[in-house]
Amino acid sequence: MTGEELLPLALLLLAAALAVTLWAFVAERPPSDPSVPTWPARRSDPPRDVPVLVGAHVVGWRRRSTSAQVADLVVRGALRVVPGDVAQVEVVDLTGLAPVERGFVAALVGHGEPRAGDRAVLSGSDHGRDERLRELQAAVNTLVVREGWRRVPSPPTGRVARRVAMVVVVLLSVPLLRGGWLTGWATMTIAFMAVLTLLPPRLPHVLSDRGVVLRDHLHGLRDHLRLGDREDTRSGTAAHAALLPWAVLFAQVPAWCRGAGSGAEEQADLLALLRRLQVDRPGYGTGPEQSGDPWGEVATGGSRAEHDGAFVRSLD
Repeated sequence: MTGEELLPLALLLLAAALAVTLWAFVAERPPSDPSVPTWPARRSDPPRDVPVLVGAHVVGWRRRSTSAQVADLVVRGALRVVPGDVAQVEVVDLTGLAPVERGFVAALVGHGEPRAGDRAVLSGSDHGRDERLRELQAAVNTLVVREGWRRVPSPPTGRVARRVAMVVVVLLSVPLLRGGWLTGWATMTIAFMAVLTLLPPRLPHVLSDRGVVLRDHLHGLRDHLRLGDREDTRSGTAAHAALLPWAVLFAQVPAWCRGAGSGAEEQADLLALLRRLQVDRPGYGTGPEQSGDPWGEVATGGSRAEHDGAFVRSLD
């Protein structure tokens, strides 16, 4: 067949390829979430009824998440640092803990029903403990994703049908290469649109209303800890102590200590434990979306697969 005879077929296939490409772009366009404010309103109060471990997954700051959860439970009296051994914690009273927090304590002590007096060693290598913490982190991540509290990829529907349609169009357009420059140009254009369509999809991210509120609250709390001056952060010993776990999470322990003044002495054992866990090591996990805590140099935040891709390698 001559180029003129093939031209109608070329135009038809070109139109089909364009239709499939537009279909893919429209169907796979990610919905827009409310953007993080450049200057979120500062919040001096942690979110209520949100465990630190859950908050860490909401904003993706997982590097110090396990250490931060330990600090929270110590501050609230559920755990205590064993006198004379700052590497150990002891169960005191689990009354009022959320299921995530009870699961966390169970992962630390190594059995499903932790009781007062149970102890856990936090420093050093412990494969069983680290595996239990990874499993818990994965479960918390699943909870946060299911509730829509963090942006998470979800594959668009109809993707297979669009790609099959484009492959068929490309195969039908191959004979056009013999019809001259005009039909050859049409084939090259179809091939270019096929590349655009067959690329990995732009995965949509969806936040629930609660997720938006939690995200902005936690960003505001981080800014409060990071930027708040001495008078701004010292709002009473108990209230300021409640901020310590979040200061651990956001790598702001020195700023918390400055704000606490002499009140930091009341948390001396806990601060010693945190130093033992190396949460203040310079350059270690100061950015978001890190993988866990450096307990025995083992990340306890979970794997890339468990966290839908929100993973960044250690800064060390």
